[in-house]
Amino acid sequence: MDIKLTKHDEGTDDVYSIMQRVLFRDNQIDRLIITPKSYISFRSTKLMDDLEQSLKYVPTYQVVERIRKEEKLIAKEKLAVEKDKTKTAQQKAKEIKGKAETEKKILINALLDKGVSVEDIAKILGITVKKIDKILGKEG
Repeated sequence: MDIKLTKHDEGTDDVYSIMQRVLFRDNQIDRLIITPKSYISFRSTKLMDDLEQSLKYVPTYQVVERIRKEEKLIAKEKLAVEKDKTKTAQQKAKEIKGKAETEKKILINALLDKGVSVEDIAKILGITVKKIDKILGKEG
């Protein structure tokens, strides 16, 4: 006499109810039905998986706790994504600023080589003479 327990057996609803309550109280321990000739494991028949996924007999407060945990995880993930986006945008801004500074250095040096005065370069670029001295000072 083999035991075959499926969702459609009579009394399965009662078994689900009892097992789901025990499942949450006992930290998801596998259950066995043992007879003199055989045994059946709830885990091996996937019944435990079904019980873990089902919310039919889970108390409302536990469902609410699960939802809150999931909401917190989602919020953390969104925050991490936003931080990554911000870091990426900051890195791009730094790269653009660095390229602009390099281009200014090249332009200033080219104009100085052509004999243009520092004051005229400042007017052309729309920056102060001190800023030009600072840019040239960085270069060497």
